[in-house]
Amino acid sequence: MPRSSSEPDRFLNTIVNATIAKAFVTSPDLRLSCDLSEEENNFLDRRRVRVKEALETYLGGEPAPRHVDEAEVPRVAVLGSGGGFRAMVAFSSVLKTLHETGVFPCVTYLASLSGSSW
Repeated sequence: MPRSSSEPDRFLNTIVNATIAKAFVTSPDLRLSCDLSEEENNFLDRRRVRVKEALETYLGGEPAPRHVDEAEVPRVAVLGSGGGFRAMVAFSSVLKTLHETGVFPCVTYLASLSGSSW
């Protein structure tokens, strides 16, 4: 359907009202520490149980020996680097394969940047 000649004119003549407000934060979200936060430690405690179960399933359904401490469960991280469309396709393929092979539930951390995070 052809555009009317007045459509671009209406678009260009549209007035945008914006208000700029200054906000001063008195308590920043930045936490200076060499240790993990309490929330992160709580997450790791909950995730460790699930990763241990997932590893048992992945490794053939055999339960881990009772003497294996949950603190010994590995932290598996999957990282994707940037690079645009190719990185997106490649990282999507990696995630799909990890899911199909049953490895993805064993992952504790997933991170990506730029193209691989699209």
